[in-house]
Amino acid sequence: TLALRVREEAGMLTVDILNHLGITHRRLGDFESALKYYQEVVALATEAEDKETLAGALSNIGVVYLYAERPDRAVRFFERARKQSDEIGDQQGALNSVINLASGHFEAGDYEAAEPFTEEAINLSRELQDELNEATALVAAANVKTRLDRFEEAEADYESGLQLSLDLGVPDKIFAAMLGLGELNERRGRYDDAIVHYERAFDVLETARGNLETDEDKAGFLAQQRYAYEEYVHMLTKLHGAEPAGGHHERAFQFAERGKARAFLDLLSEALADVKSGVDPTLLQRQDSLLQNIASLRNDLVRAGSADGRADGSADSLKANLESRLAESQKTYAALERQLRAENPRFAELQYPRPSGIAEVQSNVLDEEVALLQYSVGDSSSSMWIITTESAELVSLPNRAALREQVELIRFALTDPTKDDVGLFARSAYRLYEQLIAPASAVLEEKRKLIIVPDDVLSYLPFEALLTQAAEADAEFSDLQYLVSSHAVSYAQSSSILGQLASNRAERATNESRGLLAFGDPVFASEIPGDSRGGPSDLQRLPYSGAEVQSIATYFDEGDADVFLRADATEERLKSIEAMGSYRYLHLATHGLVDDRRPDFSAVVLSSDDDPTEDGMLQAAEIFNLKINADLVVLSACETGLGRLVRGEGLVGLTRAFMYAGAPSVAVSLWAVADESTSNLMQHFYGNVVQASTDKSDAMRLAKVAMIQSDEYAHPFHWAPFVLTGDWR
Repeated sequence: TLALRVREEAGMLTVDILNHLGITHRRLGDFESALKYYQEVVALATEAEDKETLAGALSNIGVVYLYAERPDRAVRFFERARKQSDEIGDQQGALNSVINLASGHFEAGDYEAAEPFTEEAINLSRELQDELNEATALVAAANVKTRLDRFEEAEADYESGLQLSLDLGVPDKIFAAMLGLGELNERRGRYDDAIVHYERAFDVLETARGNLETDEDKAGFLAQQRYAYEEYVHMLTKLHGAEPAGGHHERAFQFAERGKARAFLDLLSEALADVKSGVDPTLLQRQDSLLQNIASLRNDLVRAGSADGRADGSADSLKANLESRLAESQKTYAALERQLRAENPRFAELQYPRPSGIAEVQSNVLDEEVALLQYSVGDSSSSMWIITTESAELVSLPNRAALREQVELIRFALTDPTKDDVGLFARSAYRLYEQLIAPASAVLEEKRKLIIVPDDVLSYLPFEALLTQAAEADAEFSDLQYLVSSHAVSYAQSSSILGQLASNRAERATNESRGLLAFGDPVFASEIPGDSRGGPSDLQRLPYSGAEVQSIATYFDEGDADVFLRADATEERLKSIEAMGSYRYLHLATHGLVDDRRPDFSAVVLSSDDDPTEDGMLQAAEIFNLKINADLVVLSACETGLGRLVRGEGLVGLTRAFMYAGAPSVAVSLWAVADESTSNLMQHFYGNVVQASTDKSDAMRLAKVAMIQSDEYAHPFHWAPFVLTGDWR
């Protein structure tokens, strides 16, 4: 937690607070902000000639560079930290620097340079009787010796480090030692022993993860260790290639699922179990009040960002004050969340789901028309499972770096309609098809629907825009053979999450609901001079969004659609959705604001009214506290499918928030969309799903095909950004 206070005499945050803010932003993956806070500590410590604090700040900067995959820069800061500790005779600080130096050289692949630091760390930790750091140093030494192929020495160090970690009862140290023994045996070719050690390591890891309370802690914890799941899947994929009948593909799938979207799977289980029912209403009211205060502070912080660069420094002072107040409110909110859990027996009774295996996916998720392609992206290689009700196969794919390059290239061509070079797009789209889809082509010939479970950088890719055939030299966009031409495509965060949604489908089908609840063309702050509500002042009106929802409403029977436009499209009205009853479709046609650094700041912008507690910014954290009974939520806005990419969890943002609130499927966009063409796509979609009674994935496919066949909207920029996540039925 952050113990925030303002140092009155200096008019700045204390060193302790700055360090905590640095840690918080590093965990969020916001390395730029983390470095800024640590650099402030360096400046303060240098001015005060406080070498101990300076050493700590330099080490923290080095750690940030390690997380940012810049070990070369990290080493330079660790060396400076070591020098400061040596100058004041701080042996504990020196030990920390030595361990960090070993890590920096190891991550840089310079194992010979790392080894002396590991030995020095072992000796110094024993001198200081610091058993915790001794365990760390022993495993670090073993890791180096493993990479230098000195296996017997490495095994001895691993065993010593493991025993010490077991004696101390520290899960992350036990995990590191067992994981190292797994890698050691893998490099020796002793795969059965490697499997035993790897899986014991993961059991320890997940036990430790289960003791964490918050979604953010769980996501961050597994994100830091996700590399281990990736490397284990890489090994099992190689074994499957050598021994196809050995069952390695099933084991690899199991562990890919164990490392995929686990925090969200737990959250979804809590939502489906309705764990908050029966909670003291007073606590819930307090929670809502705190959440409104947090949302208000976040909005103020977003607006303060637009004032950066003032010569008098007032913007920095304002932002620092807002950060302080926001952190205090978040601390109070987290404490209340823990109280709610402790006092609610439903949390204690809740049995979190076990990740699904292939057989469960085949029986509980799929039908005879559907194929599922699940991906695991890794540094060494990537993997794809091709699963139908009748079969399952595992295929090795290019590694993360190769896939990232291809995805960035195709997004460059997709996200700007002025880039009309058909050849450039077609080459990239067909190349990715050959890598990601073609290995499953024989299976897909017999299926109409395709579920994609992406991973890592593939979360940014609209697979339906890939080309199943190479393009002719003179082809137009409307001539190309897209995957969407032959298959309805939907997406999921994991196969286990699809299983959770499937288990709730029968109950949802019995709920009575009206047709459509739609909000469009809200009033933004830019239209009301001097009003700071309704989102940032640079948001422009979306006139087609009003026509969009009015046209969509015509597909429903009279009295079966409620549409709110302009000043009536308020945040307060959407939050009262429970009082308004259940709707099958919730459609929001407006601006979306995505914050990929702090996803809780991501918001749907609506109109504000006279209620001083609402500002028109419906943020992700507020959405989590709604209860939405809609079968589908459509976010007809820019970039609503994006968010913070958390390794293992996927994109954390508005999609998760609406699914937690109760929606089994959400349609979102992967880039900034055009007002007019989006309106056109949505009208096609609802015409299919309502009037033609097609399921959601088929309705989206037919809408996209209609756009491709038009002259005006054939460019994938117009139809490819919107994807359907969750239950496709």
